[in-house]
Amino acid sequence: MQLSTRTEDFIVDTLSLRTELLPLNAVFTNPTILKVLHGGINDIMWLQRDLGLYLVNMFDTYHASKQLGLPRCSLSYLLHRYCDVTADKQYQLADWRIRPLPDVMIKYAREDTHYLLYVYDCLRYELLTQGMHTLESVYRNSNLDCQQTFRKPVFTQESYMDVYKKIRIALKPQQKECLKSIYKWRDQTARNEDESTAFVLPNHMMFKIAELLPTDQEGILGCCNPPPPLVRLHVQELHLIVEKARHYNPLLDPANTSVNEEEYTPGFLDMTHQSSVESIFTPKQTPARRIKERKEIFYIPKSGPDIKLKNKSSIEEDCASITSETGTISESVSSLQFFDTTSIKSDISDAVRSVTDSMSAPFKMFMTKIAQLRDEEKKKEEETPAPVCPIQDNVPPEDTEDTVKDENSVNN
Repeated sequence: MQLSTRTEDFIVDTLSLRTELLPLNAVFTNPTILKVLHGGINDIMWLQRDLGLYLVNMFDTYHASKQLGLPRCSLSYLLHRYCDVTADKQYQLADWRIRPLPDVMIKYAREDTHYLLYVYDCLRYELLTQGMHTLESVYRNSNLDCQQTFRKPVFTQESYMDVYKKIRIALKPQQKECLKSIYKWRDQTARNEDESTAFVLPNHMMFKIAELLPTDQEGILGCCNPPPPLVRLHVQELHLIVEKARHYNPLLDPANTSVNEEEYTPGFLDMTHQSSVESIFTPKQTPARRIKERKEIFYIPKSGPDIKLKNKSSIEEDCASITSETGTISESVSSLQFFDTTSIKSDISDAVRSVTDSMSAPFKMFMTKIAQLRDEEKKKEEETPAPVCPIQDNVPPEDTEDTVKDENSVNN
């Protein structure tokens, strides 16, 4: 941890003095002493999490540069603009746990805070030239950051969405599944190794792997420049994760289905769904749409205001009604007389065949029942003898009146 005053610079070894740093709260929480940081929101969280230190009365040079509308808001830009110093950022992601620290790393750490108070003076002057309200706005935003409190993150299956929303890029289902799986692997690896997630695999590298979906281990390492040590160590495991995501099918993922089969009971149709049934057999429908519509039709909820439970007799009536009104699918296809071209009939037949092959068990039972009822009706028609026509039915129309008169005279 680097600390600088107007006259001195301090480098504090937070590893060896970790339990001895609480007295710094006397200065850090003193409202009469101004603390200057750049991009302090992350530092505030780290100080609370690792050292139990809190900040009160802070000025963030990042908020100041943003308020002034500068072309860039990074610390390296501010050092170049106001101090004519070119910052060397090659040690920003170095392993700062090594002891003793090399002189070049100590020099880098000192430069991070050595010029910061002078940069504060320059920014404060420019803010005052634009009005007191601009300076007050920076103080207000800086101290709102100080009010943030660290909460230990809890991993859930949707935790990756917090990171996904930051990239503002729409990913395909396979890419999104890869990001979700790598995020889970990174979190577990960080806990096992007692490292930060950024040390295990930075966000930008994780996004690049999810976006490109490399086909081999070299491709995964190529997405990381330079590859983190734990990525090199577990590159084979990462390759298996990416390969599994490449073959991910969202239609087969139970978490993505709109119908939860545990909450639904198979049931047969009533005629109110006839239009939906006909829509299934329209040609050129995508498999995803057929599956979705079939689930919506052939499953009825266990509970709800519109529930319709069917007994055996009502099912038979439905079967007979559908048989009499619509006939079988094959008959409906063969009876399309209004189509002049055979290609359209062929497309419809292919659509019917593809849907029939992928029918669910309840629908197959339903169609089998219809076929059985139709067979029974045909047998009854064949077994029933033709009715004998009465004699008067054979009398010519012109002799009908005379026959009626003769019958009346006999009765009299």
